[in-house]
Amino acid sequence: MTSNRIRDVILQESKGYDPHAPSNVPKRANYLSWDDYFLAVAHLSGRRSKDPTNTTRGACVVDSQGRIVGIGYDGFPRGCSDDCLPWSSKEEDTLAWLHTREPYLCRAEINAILNKCSNDVIGGRMFVPSFPCELAHVLAFIS
Repeated sequence: MTSNRIRDVILQESKGYDPHAPSNVPKRANYLSWDDYFLAVAHLSGRRSKDPTNTTRGACVVDSQGRIVGIGYDGFPRGCSDDCLPWSSKEEDTLAWLHTREPYLCRAEINAILNKCSNDVIGGRMFVPSFPCELAHVLAFIS
């Protein structure tokens, strides 16, 4: 007997369930793939960002076994108040640049890596609904 057939017999005899009975309701066919699910988690986490521009991003880090180990979104570093730092966009003047969000904002991809709950993510993947920031490309090559 094959292992699937043995499983079927055990299920049928122990609980009266026949996995091949015509009265069984089949599982739903149009569910999300894992990649779509992880991308949706990244998109949803981006909605946490308080960045007033429409470029808010989220990121989801998944380990090699398909478990979510990190989530991040565009925002100021942990411990920095959203009320004490500026949210304005880039300025041309160098001194005015310090009064924008740019020197303080931590991008979604970086936040997801910094907030990961795993020792390593070797063989893992990062899901970002929009094109990732430049720094994330650099981090992708760090081992």
